[in-house]
Amino acid sequence: MKAKDFIVVKRPTLAKITKHPTIEFANYERRLESMQSVMQSIQQAYLGIRERAVIVLEGWDTAGKGGIVRRLGWALDPRSFKVYPIAAPLPHERGRHYLQRFWERLPDAGQIVVFDRSWYGRILVERVEGFASTRQWHRGYDEINEFERMMVADGIRLAKCFLHITPAEQSHRFKDRLTTRSNVGSFLTRTSTIDHVGPTTKSQLKICWRKPH
Repeated sequence: MKAKDFIVVKRPTLAKITKHPTIEFANYERRLESMQSVMQSIQQAYLGIRERAVIVLEGWDTAGKGGIVRRLGWALDPRSFKVYPIAAPLPHERGRHYLQRFWERLPDAGQIVVFDRSWYGRILVERVEGFASTRQWHRGYDEINEFERMMVADGIRLAKCFLHITPAEQSHRFKDRLTTRSNVGSFLTRTSTIDHVGPTTKSQLKICWRKPH
């Protein structure tokens, strides 16, 4: 197994991805320690200068976003590492532009910020579930591209990661969660969204998951 096996260079059609590399647990543990050390060095290099970064995590339910956040949290100093889980807007946020809550959480100088789910919800789950009107989610494409362009132009390093797993693997993980009492509530609250994941949502991802320009 090589790291390059996990990297998708061209914009993928998710349904056509057939190669799913695996890694032995012992090898994973060694690589994890090395990568966490690299992240620590990056964080230390950011301190005292104007460098800052935003990491966007998107992906299917159970794909491993929370696991990535935990493994970053184990390694990094919380004083300059912030994580924002993004759920449905709070009552006081519903009357504002949907990007405002992200603007308010952008990193200060020297900080690394992770968004566990992001502004892409406007053209994914909000579109699928009917929370955004057709006019709103159509407008969202340009708004998101401009938002990302402004971040990059202002000196923010932007890393966007989409975690993809097969429907069979997702089903296996959901069944596994049902055997864990602490996860049952989370599973039940998300089943309505899961029912809608299919070809339509995957085709939307092909359009929206791209570099800012």
